[in-house]
Amino acid sequence: MTKRVLVTGATGRTGSLVLKKLRQQSDQFQAIGLARSHSKVKELFGSTEGFVIGDIKDQCERREVKYAFGFSSNTVLKRKISYLLDQARLQYISTGEKARLFDDVYYAAGSWDEPRRVIMKAEWLECMS
Repeated sequence: MTKRVLVTGATGRTGSLVLKKLRQQSDQFQAIGLARSHSKVKELFGSTEGFVIGDIKDQCERREVKYAFGFSSNTVLKRKISYLLDQARLQYISTGEKARLFDDVYYAAGSWDEPRRVIMKAEWLECMS
């Protein structure tokens, strides 16, 4: 029985190498590529067969798959978490122990069609004081 594998970022450097390698082992894997661009898939693979085209968040939501992804920080998210980081610093000062605090906000990046829940983590560690 072959294992189904979804390779995200299939048109990127690492993703395309992983996808090609898995497809060479078709007796063991059914490799499906996830990519954002039809044209890039056609350029690299000659066809869009065996690909899902679109954003991974949209694909998960369409299929009612729960997900958690790490996001890079940006100016908006830094502004939204600044109060939590202040709280973590104050907690560290008062206890002398590492402080890890969590909160959530709804946020929409410019490329998103709707806001999504983003969980934020603020840490203050010994080396930061």
